[in-house]
Amino acid sequence: MQKFDSQNTDISLYLTLFERQARAAGIEEEEWVSQLISLLPLDLAQIIIKESEEQMREYTNVKKVLLDRFKMKPETFRIKFTQHQRKQGDLWKDLVFELQNYLDGWIEGLKVTDFKGLKALMIADQLKRRVPNEVKDHFLDEWGELIDPLVLAGKLDQYESVRGHRKINPVRMAERKPSDRARPNSPRKEHPAKNAEKTEHQFGKIPAPKGNWRNEKFERRTQPACYICHSTSHLRPNCPQLNKSKELVNRVGLSEQTQDLFAPYLSKALVNNDEMDILRDTGASIDIVSRNHILPEHFTGEVVYVKQPLDAEFRCLPLAKVELQSPEFGCVVTKAAVIDAQLDSGWYLLSNKTYELILEAKRKPTLSAVLTRSQTRKIEPLKSEEKGKKAVSPKEPAAVVKGDTTP
Repeated sequence: MQKFDSQNTDISLYLTLFERQARAAGIEEEEWVSQLISLLPLDLAQIIIKESEEQMREYTNVKKVLLDRFKMKPETFRIKFTQHQRKQGDLWKDLVFELQNYLDGWIEGLKVTDFKGLKALMIADQLKRRVPNEVKDHFLDEWGELIDPLVLAGKLDQYESVRGHRKINPVRMAERKPSDRARPNSPRKEHPAKNAEKTEHQFGKIPAPKGNWRNEKFERRTQPACYICHSTSHLRPNCPQLNKSKELVNRVGLSEQTQDLFAPYLSKALVNNDEMDILRDTGASIDIVSRNHILPEHFTGEVVYVKQPLDAEFRCLPLAKVELQSPEFGCVVTKAAVIDAQLDSGWYLLSNKTYELILEAKRKPTLSAVLTRSQTRKIEPLKSEEKGKKAVSPKEPAAVVKGDTTP
């Protein structure tokens, strides 16, 4: 059995599981405390050790101490029993086990041992649900211990009868007296002529007409304006004077005359029957082409991992079959890595491997060459000389003597 985790585990559920495991293993109840202490953290074990030896040996007393430590009172079990919900991913059987545990803790805490007491507890609980909150606050100290419905009903009736005889003295608000003097801190000052007219109305000489307060002219709200340019069309966060030009740092600029810069390395060729600019890259180990020039049937199902000098990670690119056609080298079939269509620059990047294939294609002799008349005239004398040499074969001498001969 795992050790108790006070942060993520309910102590009541853990103790119930411990009791079942102990009974299944055949451990006597006198040894439950020693087994339980080995599964508790140090701070909880110290609480148990502080009890007397006689109380520490009894499992029921140790269980009560642990429940009091986590404030698991009968009212707490009742709240958990009525409000507990199933956790996400748990089974409904897990919820049944948890509700049974909370119900047992609620009943055992109130010492309900028979069906009659259980029925009285259920009636008292339903009665408490119908009591107003202000009445409940009056009996808050003993609210959890009131399990007899007749006793609870008697207390509620007595409370209402006592409260009904109380005399409620309504507090009258003091009448506001008109003041002729203006307040010293008031920002609004009344006109002297209006004050004189107001005084006459108060003495009853001229009845004051009751006008509509909506027709009175109140002080208009000032229209908000920008603190920078004092414009009323926008506020300070949206002021155009605060928008500074964003400068680019460490950005590599590209020349507008790119074609002139790469002109010595560019050539025209057909890439899958599409005319494109071929850019020779001596540092590339594989060809690169955009997806715009590749059809679905050109993909081979293979992939290649490409890494650039300025990138620390490898990128996985699919491989496709590419057919290059040009009057210079004829037709060459190779493979190229396919990049996204949005990265299309209009160039086909020619690598070293494909360049070697092109050189081999140039070295091969042309089998379909045409033999002209001038070439046949040069070849016929050579053939006749070879035939004459074969017809007259030279004879080898019998011996060759060098030096003087003797008479």
